[in-house]
Amino acid sequence: MTATEKSPRRRLFLFGALAALAGALFIGSAVASDGWGPGFCDGSEMTVDTARERAGAIADRALSRVDATDAQRSEVSTILDEAVPKLFDARAEHRANHDAWKDALGAETIDRDALEALRADAIESADEVSTLGLDVVADLAEVLDADQRAELIELAESFKGRRHR
Repeated sequence: MTATEKSPRRRLFLFGALAALAGALFIGSAVASDGWGPGFCDGSEMTVDTARERAGAIADRALSRVDATDAQRSEVSTILDEAVPKLFDARAEHRANHDAWKDALGAETIDRDALEALRADAIESADEVSTLGLDVVADLAEVLDADQRAELIELAESFKGRRHR
């Protein structure tokens, strides 16, 4: 193996690092789903500002665990400022699509062509959100060094099998 080739083990580690970041900073932020706090279970409507605050709080906790610098924190904040509104919009699209499915399936007659169009739209939207998510995770991963990413992976691994409290 040459010096420029990466071993399968190293590629797996790097993939794991990105996956851990996704869990710690992106998925765990609950931007696109319901959770606890304002706009979640208290009866108030979640806003993009509330989602951004929640994503920032999750990121701050994770960054504190890896002793992130002020410059790193600033970069992460900038990434979240750009990504959260896009993810919030995707959440609204998902809910509208869900309502369209309910209407189509609750109609007097089933229109298979309409259902197929809804399915195709849902797949396209999911692909767009997945691509955005990957971009956000990669952007966040690039802010941290390898040791910091390894710490976040270890942290994420410690949560396996634990239930929400």
